[in-house]
Amino acid sequence: MDVDAAASVGSVADSYVNAMTEALNGTFKAELIEHRARALRSRPPPTRGIRGG
Repeated sequence: MDVDAAASVGSVADSYVNAMTEALNGTFKAELIEHRARALRSRPPPTRGIRGG
């Protein structure tokens, strides 16, 4: 059976580039999450029932 379709393949080493990119993005996300968690831990706890003013 003849089908006029091209195979969907990337260039050589695309999978390695994708893996490296995903690893770098994972590192950035982990640092962002840690930074936000550290910022939340450094804030004083909220005061409930007391209105400022």
